[in-house]
Amino acid sequence: MTVSYILDSSTSTVGSFLRILFRWRGSVWKSVLVEVIVWIVLYYIVFSIYRFSLDTIQQKMFESIGRHIDIRLHLLPLTFMLGFFVTIVVDRWKNIFQNIGFIDSAAFYINTYIRGDETEINNQRRTLLRYLCLTQVLVLRDISVPVRKRFPNLDSLVDSGLLKKNERELLENIPSVGFNNYWIPINWIFVICYRLRLCGNIVADMLMNAILNEVKVFKEKLQILCNYDWVPVPLAYPQVVFLAVRIYFLLCLVSRQYRINEHEKKQNEEYLQIDRIIPLMTILELFFIMGWVKVAEALLNPLGEDDDDFECNFIIDRNIAMAMTMAEMCYDKTPEQIISEDSCDDLFNPKTELAPLYAESIATQPQHPLVGSATLCNLPEEHLPVRMVERQQELKRGSNVDDSLSNTNSTELSTEKGLNLRRFSNISMKKLRNMRQSISIPIQPRFCGGKLSKISEKQIEQIKNGWPAENLKNSLHTLEKLDETLERQNDITKLPARKLSAPVLLTTTSSLPTPTSPEKQKPTRPFHLPLAPVNEDENLESEENPCNNKCQTRRGE
Repeated sequence: MTVSYILDSSTSTVGSFLRILFRWRGSVWKSVLVEVIVWIVLYYIVFSIYRFSLDTIQQKMFESIGRHIDIRLHLLPLTFMLGFFVTIVVDRWKNIFQNIGFIDSAAFYINTYIRGDETEINNQRRTLLRYLCLTQVLVLRDISVPVRKRFPNLDSLVDSGLLKKNERELLENIPSVGFNNYWIPINWIFVICYRLRLCGNIVADMLMNAILNEVKVFKEKLQILCNYDWVPVPLAYPQVVFLAVRIYFLLCLVSRQYRINEHEKKQNEEYLQIDRIIPLMTILELFFIMGWVKVAEALLNPLGEDDDDFECNFIIDRNIAMAMTMAEMCYDKTPEQIISEDSCDDLFNPKTELAPLYAESIATQPQHPLVGSATLCNLPEEHLPVRMVERQQELKRGSNVDDSLSNTNSTELSTEKGLNLRRFSNISMKKLRNMRQSISIPIQPRFCGGKLSKISEKQIEQIKNGWPAENLKNSLHTLEKLDETLERQNDITKLPARKLSAPVLLTTTSSLPTPTSPEKQKPTRPFHLPLAPVNEDENLESEENPCNNKCQTRRGE
């Protein structure tokens, strides 16, 4: 009963649109015709009562009621309710069609993996496929009205050949205990497959498992159909939607009437009002919204008898015909594989150029092959050689610091240009080591007896002899702070090797201010260097190392 219009829409022309628009079977015209006629008749009944049966006072009261309804009619959210409802219904419709049950896959497995051309084995193959079709009929006759009319009882199944008399007796003797017995033919299939495996007609357990798995998938699809029939959309939802639409248009019988007294007052003020006899816009609204509702009603149960419901009887006939034909005429039969030495007989010979053929009537029609859009652009340097280089690594944070340090010598790295401790998290140990090697600093961090060595007294005396008093005071203050910091970091060597990779606050001779006049003196800033080498790809995380927090505290002081 499905209406097919795909051929009419093969081309997007005006003729295709008109052919689809004026179809009758399964169309919106057929769906809403009765509702539209009934509404128009009721509208003109109210129209006649309002115009000819009511006096002026009653007409004004009628108009006030109609005006009140018309103003608040938009409070009924028809579009919102219909949108969600139709979405749910279409999703159910799609899932039901996907699980309607086609026997093709199971038939291919049964016909291929069950070996033997004896009469008994052929009967076994046909029996297995017949049991699959019987299971589908037992399910569909309980959820589809057309199938129920075709097979009203088990006798009709026996007469149709799907069920034999001894099988019917066995089917009736098995107690169902108030439940359906769709599973019985599936159980017969499993038992027969196991016996065929024991007899060697199924040559491997893996092949038997493949057959049974396809049977299981077929059974699960039928189970999904039963689930959709047993548990429909909650009843309150379609009740609300269908009732809201019909109440809306019943209210329109009053609210959409042409109000005489109201328009007579405005006749001389605005423009000449035309007495509306036909409510054209309301009829169009009724047509489209009621058609929307009819679509939802038709899709709610696609296994029924509407014009657009599924052809369940056709699916049953198709499965039976295909299964029996495959079991009888297609077992272990293939065309003879002829190898021809003449290339003219084989158009797909690898020695000849492949040229697919077309009918002469369409051979000259243009084709639009599937090619990438970027292949159509013309690049002037497309055929020129290209030099390939490595991509430069970019830093997400602190890249400006890293670039400035890579091009800085030892004299430029003074205390005024000291590094911020927080930026060390984005500088790798390899880069820091290269920076350290490019700077001539006589003071090196080293371990002495489990503790870091301090600046020697000789170096302090050299500083005292070469600098002015004011600069010397600042430098000695810096050295004192350094001593305090080193004292607090004596226990660093007791931490794991990863913890030793934290930067240590050092004041080097190259980073101390040069002897200058007091006017040009600038405040000194310490320079951070790593203690010990670690993995080159490992970054220093100042937030995770307690030593860094101490260094930051001393820098703030």
